[in-house]
Amino acid sequence: MDATPKHIDSIDDNHEVNRKVSIWLDTYDDIFSDFDPRPFSERALSDDFISELKKVSREDSLSVSEMKLLVPEKNRKPEEETIIIKRLHSYFRGVHSFMLKSVKKIRLRGISMVFTGVVMLFLAALIVNQSSTQFGMKLLLILCEPAGWFFMWTGFDTIFFSSRQTTSQLEFYNKLLKSKITFGGF
Repeated sequence: MDATPKHIDSIDDNHEVNRKVSIWLDTYDDIFSDFDPRPFSERALSDDFISELKKVSREDSLSVSEMKLLVPEKNRKPEEETIIIKRLHSYFRGVHSFMLKSVKKIRLRGISMVFTGVVMLFLAALIVNQSSTQFGMKLLLILCEPAGWFFMWTGFDTIFFSSRQTTSQLEFYNKLLKSKITFGGF
């Protein structure tokens, strides 16, 4: 499999640069996992194929307007190409949906951690304002204050940094989700 990115073609209404990407394939099997014997309509995509797509669509400002899969003319079968295009779009939709849920879940977990931290710090502030010298209250203060800071900062880290990798994968699949997939010969 060989990927050859094409030149930048156009700029759309949102001032986003569109790009047509071409990938050379020896056979249709290059798209799919070697270990999956199912038909093309159900088969898992190859990690090498996905990796190659990531390479040729790496620039953040570029959307992939069209993905052209080039197969030797003697190996082309139009009826299989239609099935493969549907499978690719189905896969991109499924992974995009999964990534979207993952990003939301990570951010929600971060928000709940920040909230927990704020509550613990508020509790610590209430304990400090009490003039009680009871051992239990001092112990509660010792536990709540560092735990509150820990939860708050870990929550912010989760919201802003931990979701970054998942967000970049989400953007990648969003690009592919919107792309037109075609086959061509060489």
